[in-house]
Amino acid sequence: MFILALMCPFIHVAQVEVKWNMEVPTEILWQEVTALGNLIVSSREGLIGIDAETGEISWSKRAHGNLDRAAFE
Repeated sequence: MFILALMCPFIHVAQVEVKWNMEVPTEILWQEVTALGNLIVSSREGLIGIDAETGEISWSKRAHGNLDRAAFE
């Protein structure tokens, strides 16, 4: 315990930088970051692909609104 107390001043907590944010006009049902780094967001209005680096919408599919999370895989 004493060693931990001595090390505490040297432990740095990483700060997360917010790169972008987005207002979504509907409730988000689920979201996932893919292996390619894209953010997939599902709502009752549709499925949206977002570039996680820029926050730009890459694509959207209104036909896939209200998609269950298990159906995405």
